[in-house]
Amino acid sequence: MAGWSAVVLALLASALALAASNAVALYLDGTIDGTAVTLARAALADAQSRGLPLVVVINTYGGFLAPMDQIVELFLNVGVPVYAYVPEGGKAASAGAFVAMAARRIYMAPTAEIGAAEPRPPDPKVVNYAAARMRALASAKWNDSRVDIAESFVRENKVLTGAEAVKLGIAEPPPSSG
Repeated sequence: MAGWSAVVLALLASALALAASNAVALYLDGTIDGTAVTLARAALADAQSRGLPLVVVINTYGGFLAPMDQIVELFLNVGVPVYAYVPEGGKAASAGAFVAMAARRIYMAPTAEIGAAEPRPPDPKVVNYAAARMRALASAKWNDSRVDIAESFVRENKVLTGAEAVKLGIAEPPPSSG
């Protein structure tokens, strides 16, 4: 129970720090699971009530298919813009790549990574579903070779650095702070 208290206090501190900002932040830096879905719902509700965009800071090795799908659906059906940011040294691997792809835009630091999204175990039915899901998310943004690159995250377990993703047009460099 003490662990939950620390999480609640950390979330409260983050919420208070963001109260005067221009966006709501959601930090997905653990496993994409039921807790991540709960955090995403809460952050989206906050963003909607305040009329602010949601910035999802992603640093995850991935997680589970059903919670990933729930987060993707939340992002696709929300009334505020959702942006993904993968920071220096961060990763949007596996389920995290899907979450990033569901955002309106993906911003990546040069040393970040995205991809490696083949489901485990690689059951053909689940791989085909995941590849189609990734292709659909990419097709909603682009109608060119970037769709194939996104699908290769699933079919080939392809991984791009942030610098490579920016060069290929999958992501954008983070806005400068100065």
